[in-house]
Amino acid sequence: MSPLLGWHMLLISLCLNLDVPFAMAAERPGSAGAFSSALSAAVVAWPGIFSAFGNPALLVYTRSPSVALGYRQPYAIPDLQEGMLVANFHAGSSVLSLALSDTGTGDYHETTCGLALAKRLSSRFAVGLLFNSFWLPLPEEGKQLGSFQLDLGLCYATKGGSMAGLAIRNLVQTTVETFQHSIRFPWEIHLGSYRRLTDKLGVSGDVMLFQNKNLNVCIGTECQIFTHFCLRGGISLQPFCHSFGFGYEWHAIVLDFAATHHPILGYSPTLSLCYLMKRNLREK
Repeated sequence: MSPLLGWHMLLISLCLNLDVPFAMAAERPGSAGAFSSALSAAVVAWPGIFSAFGNPALLVYTRSPSVALGYRQPYAIPDLQEGMLVANFHAGSSVLSLALSDTGTGDYHETTCGLALAKRLSSRFAVGLLFNSFWLPLPEEGKQLGSFQLDLGLCYATKGGSMAGLAIRNLVQTTVETFQHSIRFPWEIHLGSYRRLTDKLGVSGDVMLFQNKNLNVCIGTECQIFTHFCLRGGISLQPFCHSFGFGYEWHAIVLDFAATHHPILGYSPTLSLCYLMKRNLREK
């Protein structure tokens, strides 16, 4: 690990009270994409193009095949970057998604490569799985260590258009062993709901339970201002953070921007760019 990255990770670990040797290794991308970031990650029941990272079951409700790129700079730390790529493919009542992410700085990068499969079991119920491979480099030994991870997602849609979602991350708790540390990926449980109050206003709320950490509650909302432009905002309670952003759609291109504010570490800007293969359906 580079000295610059090690210093930044130590700072983040102290500020967030993370009891892990590698902050990035234990914290997989949880607010992938600017749409999720603007809503403070309250999207376990709100379908989006990056749903493979959150609740893979929601992919069945993103009915347009799509390809999207995401970029995030955690806490605006120079040279520390997070990039994401997803490609969603539809086949009948099933959706297959390729999800890649890379976090790091300089010569040090942690990479995940995931394959998500979502299936609509009925008109109201869907299930999804994300098979994920995590790679942690060991520059001092000149090699990489890999670990398998599995996420489970469920969602239920009501007659009125409301949705409920459940996601369990790191369902199979795996461990990465290094010469200095043993990193065990903690499980996470996300439970939430989404409701479209009007044609132009939606709201969501999530409860997140993390192993060996405090319970967190997140709330997000989106308001469509114009036909192709919407504003978003959200808050999370542990720690208290707020977020805001916007989305703009131009033909088959969707541009999303978000900024999340941490009370100690500051802002984390996020930008997403998506290409929709079916222009008649608007996706986030």
